Amino acid sequence: MTKAQLRTQMRRRRNALTIAEQTGLGHRWCARFTGLPLFENATAFAAYWPCRGEVDIRPLLNLGRNLGKSIFLPTVSATGMWFGQWEGTPPPKNRSCGLRQPTKNSPRLPNLRTLDFVIVPLLAFDRCGLRLGQGGGYYDRRFQLRRFQNWHKPPLIGAAYDFQEVATVPMDPWDVSLDRIVTNDEIITPVNR
Repeated sequence: MTKAQLRTQMRRRRNALTIAEQTGLGHRWCARFTGLPLFENATAFAAYWPCRGEVDIRPLLNLGRNLGKSIFLPTVSATGMWFGQWEGTPPPKNRSCGLRQPTKNSPRLPNLRTLDFVIVPLLAFDRCGLRLGQGGGYYDRRFQLRRFQNWHKPPLIGAAYDFQEVATVPMDPWDVSLDRIVTNDEIITPVNR
């Protein structure tokens, strides 16, 4: 199956979830993730504001903020992706891409390595840690140094529904793999990396 075919299939499956199912699965995901020492010990992390059926991690964002953790959200543009600090309210919707993201006036994260982890949205994943995203390549480009150097900080954590697992995600040379995948039912540490 090609990446395009897999994206179409997974978007359909994700879009078939009702709002109640998305909310329930999102709460299960957040409960599983917040029990990890990775979250408990973190002082700063990056995540995303969910859209188009992505795992709803907003309870995690709110808990992190209430615990005094610094949280950064991605902003995408024609020049790439950067992370801006989340101020605790829903970020504005970007007119050009339709995503909720920090504005260009938000304080920017100066150094990715200061983050304790990054939660990454996805459409599909496999047990080797390969991730299929929306197709823009923003995360792959932003974290491309991981492919060329022994650079594993911050760890990349995939946020997924259990049904998004596939046997093999088609891979391109520029794809950056995940360090862990958390689903509503399981925490997966990739094998054969």
